[in-house]
Amino acid sequence: ALVDKPFHDSPHLEQLDLAWNRLTTLHDGDGQVLPSSLRTLILGSNRLNNFKVDWVSNLTALRSLFIDSNELTTLDPRIFQSMPELHDFDARLNKLTEFPSTIWKSCPNIADITMTHNKIMVVPAPQEPMLHLRVLALRSNDLQNGSLAVKNFSHIF
Repeated sequence: ALVDKPFHDSPHLEQLDLAWNRLTTLHDGDGQVLPSSLRTLILGSNRLNNFKVDWVSNLTALRSLFIDSNELTTLDPRIFQSMPELHDFDARLNKLTEFPSTIWKSCPNIADITMTHNKIMVVPAPQEPMLHLRVLALRSNDLQNGSLAVKNFSHIF
C-alpha cells in the first residue's frame, strides 16, 4: 500500500505507473492518496482484489485508467462518476462478472473499453449515443446469445 499522501508535493504529476508490483491495495485507510493532476493511472499486473471509490474520487482529469491483470471481481459503479474525461479504460484479465454500465453516462468521451478475459455475462446498451467509442473489446467472457444484442447498440455511433 502507498503511504499516506505520498504525492502531496507533486501537484503536476500526470502519469503514475505502478504496474508489475505486488499491490493488494493503494491505501489501507480511507481517503485520497493520488494527486488530482493525474491524467493516466496504470495499476496493471498487481494483486488488487478491490478498487475503492475513494482512491479515484478526485481524479477529474483522468483520461486513461489501466487496471488490467489483477484479481478484481467487481467494480463499484461510482468509480466512473468523477471521471468525465476518461477516454481509455482497460480491465482485461480480471475476474469481473459485470460490465460497469455507469461508464456510458459518466464518461461521455470514452473511446476505448477493453474488458477481455473476464466473466462478464451481460453488457447493457448505452442510453445515449457514444460518439467517441472506437473500441469495445469483450473477447473471452461469458457472453451468450442475447447478452449483447447488436441491435441494442445501433444508436451508439
